[in-house]
Amino acid sequence: MSVAITSINTQGLDEATPDFANLNFRIRFRSPDLSQQLKDQIYKTFEVSATSPIKVNISRTLLRLPLMESEATASFYEQVSKVAKNLEIRLQKEHGTSSTSLCHVSPDKPVLGNLGPISGGMGTRNEYVVRDSLLDRSILLAYLIYLSANDLKE
Repeated sequence: MSVAITSINTQGLDEATPDFANLNFRIRFRSPDLSQQLKDQIYKTFEVSATSPIKVNISRTLLRLPLMESEATASFYEQVSKVAKNLEIRLQKEHGTSSTSLCHVSPDKPVLGNLGPISGGMGTRNEYVVRDSLLDRSILLAYLIYLSANDLKE
């Protein structure tokens, strides 16, 4: 699990000490079972008594459960891995930390994410793409589409 503060904003009148604060943070977790547990912990952390002059409002903007590996996905990855090996394209299985819409796909459907070019430094001034990987990944994707469209096995 990881927690990252994404922004802190305060407001006050003129030169006075701020009397309003807004805190945004992102939580990433690898098990759907943690969702309710994390929600409960957040409410407990920011809990204030009914008589307190401090008022707390908690809102959630987006919930994407983690993408769990299914049998269908594991089997599909093995097939893709074989194709990549035959094409001499390096492919490495890893669990990404970024949330993805793939979590909404039915577990009986195989899904793979991050088959795009190899990159790094995302969100920094030094973000980059490994140019050779553009060609490799394009060939892999084209070949996978070809095999799927023709219902062929590698």
